[in-house]
Amino acid sequence: MTRYKTIGRALAACLAAGLLLTGCQRGSRTPAAEPVELPAVAQQHADGLAALQAAWSSRTSDSGTTLRLYYDDTHSMLGFVKGNGGSNRFVYLLDAAIDQAFGMVNAPENGVEKVEAYTLVDASPDDGVNQELSWQQVDMSGTLRNFFMVDSFYTGDHTGHREGTLNHTFADGTVAQMGPLARLFQDGSTPFADDGLTILVSDLQEQGFDLNTLSSGLLDYCKRVPSAKVCIVAAQSSFSGQLSVPVYSISGTGTDIASIDGYTGEVPFYCIIAGPANLVDSFCAGLRQTMGGDSANLLFTTFSTAEASVGQPLTFSLAPNTMVNVTAADLAAGSVSGGTDADSSAPAGGSSSESGRRGARTSANGVNHVVNLRAPVYARRGDSGLVSEHIDKVWGSANINSLAPAEGQTNIFTAVVGRGSESCSAFGSYAQMAAYAELGSGLSAACAENGAAPANDTYWIDPAEIELYEQTASGWAAADSNALGCVEVRFETVDGPLEEYATGQSLLAENRHVAYLRVRVDGATVSGGGLFKDDTAYYLSVPVHTSLNASTVTGAEKLQELSANLAQHRTALEGLARAGANYSWTASTDEARAAAAAQFCKTPKLDELVKSLSNYFQSASTVSDVQYVDLLFTAQAASSRR
Repeated sequence: MTRYKTIGRALAACLAAGLLLTGCQRGSRTPAAEPVELPAVAQQHADGLAALQAAWSSRTSDSGTTLRLYYDDTHSMLGFVKGNGGSNRFVYLLDAAIDQAFGMVNAPENGVEKVEAYTLVDASPDDGVNQELSWQQVDMSGTLRNFFMVDSFYTGDHTGHREGTLNHTFADGTVAQMGPLARLFQDGSTPFADDGLTILVSDLQEQGFDLNTLSSGLLDYCKRVPSAKVCIVAAQSSFSGQLSVPVYSISGTGTDIASIDGYTGEVPFYCIIAGPANLVDSFCAGLRQTMGGDSANLLFTTFSTAEASVGQPLTFSLAPNTMVNVTAADLAAGSVSGGTDADSSAPAGGSSSESGRRGARTSANGVNHVVNLRAPVYARRGDSGLVSEHIDKVWGSANINSLAPAEGQTNIFTAVVGRGSESCSAFGSYAQMAAYAELGSGLSAACAENGAAPANDTYWIDPAEIELYEQTASGWAAADSNALGCVEVRFETVDGPLEEYATGQSLLAENRHVAYLRVRVDGATVSGGGLFKDDTAYYLSVPVHTSLNASTVTGAEKLQELSANLAQHRTALEGLARAGANYSWTASTDEARAAAAAQFCKTPKLDELVKSLSNYFQSASTVSDVQYVDLLFTAQAASSRR
């Protein structure tokens, strides 16, 4: 994918934080006379970048994280492990979730230190008394993995069930059932620890249709942890046995659970994942991989805050001057030649082919560097034709001499503009600075899942925020706004693999994701017909935002389609044949079973849960962290150039 932004009058996107082009040498080898004292904003921008990088490191530090998996072992879940003889999507996904939990512990880069599992257990198991159930820790491997397929693992009224009751005595003295989800938040507790990754597996068939408690708990967690992400994985699976669904006023005492004996059919279940965004993404990626082709039958709905620094602060490298002594005739179509540096970390293609007037010199590992390409260069991806007709100018630097960054300065470079005898005559009075930054493969994968492109919505600029200063005898002051018309910037984000359209030479290798910025300054001064003052220092400041400037909710509309209409749900249930206190699936008519199956493959009040989460995240203010690109340059009068 290629994204470009071109601003004529404003310097539109020198991506990075403080790319500083400094000084201006009058001769080809003459050092700058006196260093220019930078405006106060330069240090402010450098300090701001350091703070952003520290905040990013803190947000993405996962050392000591605990993964907690909560498994709803109430009676309504038993039919999932019986469906299709235990060979079904639910069983596969639960196995995959357990495998992924242990896998994240075994992968140190995830920072998950340990895993814990919780199920509903009564106070004194095996004493023959049904005491109130509470969520208690169990061994994930020895208990959950080994026994979740066994009838006696589940609470309820079936033969050999685990002891326990959902009855609860409330503060007003009334006794009623408290559902498994409400018990997660009993007495002020919460499963969503600020420093952990939480997995909840349930059918969400809660007493009283009460998903509000779960919704409130998730929202409270996200408010406490702004960088948190929530993913609801929904799926249908075969079910066989006694189906339990919430219903209004069967007993006349409010809300109850209705049971349908002998049910066979598809029933939805859910895996709710909440935690740091990178861990949620990693867990979901593991589920997809383990589930293989069947992952297409899983619906992933994600909710995440519009938090600053969704995009990691970038570290840019300045491309050296690759256009030394190049004339306009050298910039012929299809010319992709240029020098390379074996030690350079420049974005790499995968070809050692040669083309162009000078031929492409390759590094020791046979890799060409995209930043050294001449242009016009047109890129294509596979057989899909041109990716962008806007990759049509020199990708390297011209008429500058880049120097090493100053000690302790990240993304701050100095360069001399207009190198006299070393200048590129094809550019005339113009100087071009090119820089690049790796976006990383993880960003592309994560944004693809969220329905956003890697850098289109993550790294962006507002041209109205660009400022230009000039140095005067009394200090720095705002420059004439017309001078901005002498500066042009192009910002592009490019995903590999890409190849040159005419020659087939590799431009960018597969799985490479790179941001390019090119800043072109017309150095002509007033005496040369330009707008800049002769031999005056100018300071261009460009704020670059890093945030996911897009919708932070994906998949919500499809998830809401799994919500049952309460009136239709109740009508379908009452259309089934009664068998004592329960309903009988086998004794019901085909027409009644068809109507009921259409409702039982959905979840009552799921839409309210989805809407509450969607409203919160979509109404959150889009905020962004800001990095700055600072360009210091001097426009030399014509008489001072060689």
